[in-house]
Amino acid sequence: MSARAAEPVEPLAIGPVTLIRDDVFTQAEVDSARGALGFLKRLSNGLHPTTSARVIRHELLFREGERFRPDLLAETERNLRALGFLAEVAVAPVDTAADGRVAVRVATRDAWTLKSDVTWSLDASGDAQWTAQFSDVNFLGQGVTAGIGLGRDLTSDYWNVWYRQRRVAGTGLTLGLDYADRTDGSLRRVELSRPFYALDDAFGVEFRAWDTQWRNRFYLSNAGPAGVDPERPASLYASLPYADRAVEFGAQARLSRREVGRVWRLGLGARVQERLFTPEDGEAVLNDGRRVSLDWLAAPGQAYAREQGTTVFPYLWLRTQGRQWVKARHALRYGSLEDLELGWDVDLRAGPAGGAMGSTTAGSLPRWRVEARVQRWSPLGPGYALLIGEGEADLGEAAVRNHRWNLAAGYMAARGAQNTPWLTRLFVEAGRGSGMTGARPFLLGSARGIRTLSVDGMAGDRLLRANAELGRATDIRPLGVFRLGVAAFAGAGSAWWADESRTSRDLRRELGVGLRFGPVRSGSSELARVDLAWSLDGGGPEIAAVTGGLF
Repeated sequence: MSARAAEPVEPLAIGPVTLIRDDVFTQAEVDSARGALGFLKRLSNGLHPTTSARVIRHELLFREGERFRPDLLAETERNLRALGFLAEVAVAPVDTAADGRVAVRVATRDAWTLKSDVTWSLDASGDAQWTAQFSDVNFLGQGVTAGIGLGRDLTSDYWNVWYRQRRVAGTGLTLGLDYADRTDGSLRRVELSRPFYALDDAFGVEFRAWDTQWRNRFYLSNAGPAGVDPERPASLYASLPYADRAVEFGAQARLSRREVGRVWRLGLGARVQERLFTPEDGEAVLNDGRRVSLDWLAAPGQAYAREQGTTVFPYLWLRTQGRQWVKARHALRYGSLEDLELGWDVDLRAGPAGGAMGSTTAGSLPRWRVEARVQRWSPLGPGYALLIGEGEADLGEAAVRNHRWNLAAGYMAARGAQNTPWLTRLFVEAGRGSGMTGARPFLLGSARGIRTLSVDGMAGDRLLRANAELGRATDIRPLGVFRLGVAAFAGAGSAWWADESRTSRDLRRELGVGLRFGPVRSGSSELARVDLAWSLDGGGPEIAAVTGGLF
């Protein structure tokens, strides 16, 4: 008796795609609310245009009739969450017909995207910094970002406008425009790209150009010619006119196989950049009130002189990332769903940046430049470990050699009930540089782990800091907009220049408590922190408000 040959199994195909769009508050939430809260929810929905179906359908990586691939449904869901204007997204198969067609449902709930941000703080010298911005990251429900703002930063008063759009005129192009008018200069920037919308896209292209001119803080060593006390722990700087103009273009193609294995992309790019620090005639005024000459910065061998002029940097561009992702809560955000990419994600650019390439910096000496960024999420016990590293270096003769790298490692774990877990967060960061310019030092302060310092309280080419936090997320949700949490934390750190009389043993140490605000109606869900911290080295309590970041 002969066996009948098995008939080939037809692959499943995408069937009808149903799109379900909810407003900021679902109809059930509105119907169940009473009094003022119900009025606010109805008003929020009335003022907020629901995201256009066309915008969401443009982001789908599958079409009806195509082969059914569960990985593309999951990738579409991640992409939609990453847009920043959807608070909840679910892309899932709901039924399979007898003919092998799989019906798919795409369900979204909009985030509240109209933002008015007002901030105020004091810098290291006691001057006020403030910002007032008005923006919408989903203007009229079309997936467009538009904003306008004004304020004062570390060096200047300013007003600025910005614009972002994906899928311009229904194409695969994205557009970004920025303009800022400042009392000490201006900023203009344009970006146009065709990004990799999917892991298996065949190619990606990007172009950007910028022109910035303003006064920039140029940080100096307390042990250098401008310093008076090599043991002084505070940052020292002068405000100098600075110009940075550049054009950059890059293109990559996917080398790896579709659907399986690690994703590899290889391409070419080029950056032409002109940087000019323009010291004013006579003496410069430092932040401690002294007037000193900075002529020595232009001497041969100084980083200031090395960076002046035009750099032509053609590079080979390599990117690799894995295909394994997990969904998590309470990692970097505060309860909202997050997508964590497991495994190594590496971006590397390398090429010549001097000599015959047309560069005029450092006397046109030849050099090779390397820029790299790595990231890795890993499951660890009840939580996840995160590793982020960035580095850049110029290789060649002594006059051009320099490097700068920093590495941050963290661990985030949630224990207990999903809505009200205990949260543990640990972070350690180290950085080191050589031949670094004072325009881009490591800055340690309130936005980088030490709340009892100003934003740039310490600066240098060495950095070491650690933070630990134990917190509890509560089920308190004021107006249904934020999830409230409480935390206690400890931190220690230092930033210093190699020639200063300070080492990693001279750490600033602090303890504190604070409130945590995790947006539940926002697409970005950036965690906001309001902290009260005490320095263990003396001094009264300090209040700091920080949004985003690792800690």
